Amino acid sequence: MRSDSLDAILAILKSPPRLNAWQWAEAAIDYSRVRNYDTEWRGPYSADYMPYWREPMEAATDPDVREVWVLKCSRSGGSENVLLTPLRYHVACAPMPILYVSGQEGNTAKFMETRIKPGFGLSDATATAYAGARKREYEIMFDAMDLIATWPANRMAFKQAGFPVILADEVSTWPEFAADMLRERMANYSFPHLIGISSPDPAQKRSSDEDPIFIEYGATDRRKWQCVDPVTGHRFVFRLGGDDTPDGLKWDKAARRADGTWDENRVADTAHYITPDGTRIDDADRMAVVRTGAWASTNPNGIRGRRGYHVTRFMVPFKAGSFGHIAV
Repeated sequence: MRSDSLDAILAILKSPPRLNAWQWAEAAIDYSRVRNYDTEWRGPYSADYMPYWREPMEAATDPDVREVWVLKCSRSGGSENVLLTPLRYHVACAPMPILYVSGQEGNTAKFMETRIKPGFGLSDATATAYAGARKREYEIMFDAMDLIATWPANRMAFKQAGFPVILADEVSTWPEFAADMLRERMANYSFPHLIGISSPDPAQKRSSDEDPIFIEYGATDRRKWQCVDPVTGHRFVFRLGGDDTPDGLKWDKAARRADGTWDENRVADTAHYITPDGTRIDDADRMAVVRTGAWASTNPNGIRGRRGYHVTRFMVPFKAGSFGHIAV
């Protein structure tokens, strides 16, 4: 039997478990620190606000995961949670070179000035690190790591040394996209992470078979957010459905006028959801049901090490995710 003194010494020497990105954010991030920061949330970071981002953030630093691809709706919190929070986490807790890539130079410049740089002020650790960093237009050289922001047409950025972490933002807007170009930049690292997110971009006028985010998500395990039916306890995935499906988004049929047009106010006021088990969910209960959800893989043939997450508008806690807004 070991002595109490030996146990005490071992307890002192044992390193505490490292927090993952969202756990660190809950302990360190406060959005009220930076006025006019572009987020609907004010106050300390809360993973409960959009719980579907927890697992993708864990995957972003999981040594068993190499790539994370998120097919999402717009304004779902993707950039803030899956790109920026892990970025700040690395600056504060696990420094390593990071490459951020957006579609065009203008988008990259705007994101640097409105989100990336101001966002370092959201926590003490990142604010201190940023204050001591050397800064150029698209580069931030911290004492322990470098951050470079670029865009696909800037070929010089892709000729530089590799990166163990690459953040690829809104890949559907990239005029030319080659995931292998990004993978080559990670090839020299043992445990790299490529995190790519996007909502589909209609402006590109290409089918889903040609859209980068559909292609990359399709090669993953295609995880979907399965919620719990509040009456039966069975799990289901929110979907639009249609006139020929018993489940899905529904509204008062009388909202259609005699001339075939819709009374949009009545559509919005009467919109609700019917689960596959026939349970009615009203919008007031929508987020409570969403927060019962859990990610489940739907593609057993996905490439090992590649995680995929599908975030739909039904899941977001904003007005744009309400049944009435979606129905209209």
